[in-house]
Amino acid sequence: MLGISRSKVFELLAAQELPLIHIGRSTRIPRNQLEEWIYGQVLWQPRAPHGLLGRLQSGGGAQD
Repeated sequence: MLGISRSKVFELLAAQELPLIHIGRSTRIPRNQLEEWIYGQVLWQPRAPHGLLGRLQSGGGAQD
């Protein structure tokens, strides 16, 4: 789901970066908490708006 190696997952678990639950001797990562964690990691910042989006945000949209 993350597209990373198994060893990297274990590194993140050891650093307590990923949500986890222990069931006996097994370690599991709850899917819904993993998805929330993934969304919390996304730091997408759009570049300066261009084209239609830029015109709409600057108030220079379609003319009547």
